[in-house]
Amino acid sequence: MTDEGTSAVVLLPYLFADLSFDVEGGPTPGRVPRFGLLEALPEQARERAVAWQRHVREVETGFPDAVGQGAPREQFDPATWSLAQRERAKAEELRAAGWAASAATVRRM
Repeated sequence: MTDEGTSAVVLLPYLFADLSFDVEGGPTPGRVPRFGLLEALPEQARERAVAWQRHVREVETGFPDAVGQGAPREQFDPATWSLAQRERAKAEELRAAGWAASAATVRRM
């Protein structure tokens, strides 16, 4: 209800995103950090997550950044290689760069 006593329709995500919104007469729910979960992590964990994100995206789509720009690197081209083959190629690439990674690690990430 509005202050004038009329009904109003509000999209739920907008309502929950409003910092002034509260549930009347109920316990205050825990709030998700305003800028997302990554920003709530310690800097080292956030950097690791972002680094993994690029690698996982490349395994899934063939592109480490924006999908569809340019051509995928040959060993990560989904039109040529199966997902399992791309996971193995990424694990080999990461091991060569000094990471402790296996195809199972890449798959889990």
